[in-house]
Amino acid sequence: MLGLNSDALLLRNRKGLSLDKIKVNGDQATPFREASSHQPSLLDFSLFCSRRSDQLMGIFKGYFDDSEKKGDTCSLAGYIGMEEIWLKFESDWRKVLKDYEIPYLHMNEFTSFEGAFKEWDKKDEGRRIRFLQDLIEVIKSSDLHCFGAVIFLDDLERINSELGREIDAYSFCLFMCMIEIDTFYPQKDVIQLILDRTNNCCLKSVTARKYIETDKCYFKCGDRISCEPLPKVRSFRDMPSLQAADFIAYELYLNYCRQKPWFQQEKSKVNPNEWIISNMFWNLNNNGVNTVLS
Repeated sequence: MLGLNSDALLLRNRKGLSLDKIKVNGDQATPFREASSHQPSLLDFSLFCSRRSDQLMGIFKGYFDDSEKKGDTCSLAGYIGMEEIWLKFESDWRKVLKDYEIPYLHMNEFTSFEGAFKEWDKKDEGRRIRFLQDLIEVIKSSDLHCFGAVIFLDDLERINSELGREIDAYSFCLFMCMIEIDTFYPQKDVIQLILDRTNNCCLKSVTARKYIETDKCYFKCGDRISCEPLPKVRSFRDMPSLQAADFIAYELYLNYCRQKPWFQQEKSKVNPNEWIISNMFWNLNNNGVNTVLS
């Protein structure tokens, strides 16, 4: 409740909103739209009482290898866009799912042929490639903007041990994403982020704000970015936006897992000014791809 109340208070102060009751033209309305027959949308969870086509909303998914404590990598990623962009994206995404007779995308299930993909032929690699390509095309044509961060948990554990810190991986990734978002959207007022539910999600968002307060350059960026957990009435199964966030968080995780040997063995040997070039050539030689660090 601490994180939710904290961000709700931010919105009340800046927009005159209340999570309990909102007055719209003299009538009482709840901040979340009433359940209806329409298909679930990210916009259902907007806390803004005035509907503006240029209002920015985003959704983020955290991805851990096995678990936050036992895995070796933590990634957090998602997309941000205006309302009209989200509406078209959700419609196009659902059309692809319908074409392939799949109710949703979940990368864990997709890669392990479980859940919605348990009936797929493991030998039909072409179908799997076409499916992902079609979804990627929806993302590319949507004009959504992607933000993400990844951290190696063993490195973080070593830093915490050596410096006597207790830095939380998820919170630190969220902290980095918020800085990038603030830099990318300098003219926007309040940006609302929906976070996929995870253990202590609200507390982790509050911790991320504490990290921001210690940053001498970006200490104000948290003032206009609201973080709210995904309401329990929804899950990835009926949220195309969250499925896309799951996809990019998983791909970010895989990308950095492939590059971990460079970080562990090569990075320390290279001048910081040459990190990007070194990483690019290392990826070409070892992974056959041109991946540039950002």
